[in-house]
Amino acid sequence: MMLNTFMKKHPHFRTLLLFCLVIVAFGCKSKKPDKEQIRDALTGYINAVSNNLGAESIKYIDSNTVRYYGQMIPLILKADSNTVSRLRIDQQLLVLVVRQTMPLGKIKSLNGASLFEYLVQIGMCEAGKGLDKYYFDIHVEKRDHGYILLIDSNNVSGVKFHFNREFGQWKIDIPSIASLITKSMWRNLIEESGKTEKEFVQQVVELSTGNRLNDSTWHPPH
Repeated sequence: MMLNTFMKKHPHFRTLLLFCLVIVAFGCKSKKPDKEQIRDALTGYINAVSNNLGAESIKYIDSNTVRYYGQMIPLILKADSNTVSRLRIDQQLLVLVVRQTMPLGKIKSLNGASLFEYLVQIGMCEAGKGLDKYYFDIHVEKRDHGYILLIDSNNVSGVKFHFNREFGQWKIDIPSIASLITKSMWRNLIEESGKTEKEFVQQVVELSTGNRLNDSTWHPPH
């Protein structure tokens, strides 16, 4: 009775209460299970990378990814040729492509997120392309960690994509993918190409940028 009397005296409160109840009901109804959210995160990322949508791709990467790309910036700016040649192949390619395609002033203004965004825009962030051909076997290990195991048409698996929940959103951990490509895999690719490691890296950079790789690119930009 008291509530009814209160509602009659305060009709605006009644409207507000009904609105809040609708929001709560909609929120409970729309919240997807973790596995669906992880799948949505990967498919969103695949779409962004496949279409070179740099700004869109940022929505799907975790803080570990941003931190990793942030750590690459000092190498782009300062690593000499000996240091670059000791990096993993994918890291060598990143350093050289950015030096080859971006003015020094813009490199200095980069952070981890903007570097990743740039690499997606120019088609250098391949991790995620072609994954729509696989079946996703999704697991949630802990409250805020999960992974997708890729299964192909022959039921072969082994490649894991790790995800972390951050601020309520599932995000992909890109460095965990890069680490799956071992030195022996790169070595096999290089041997099949019939080139030395440096020649192989140079060829990939030139194919990626459309420009001949200058010797000066192996040295810090100035």
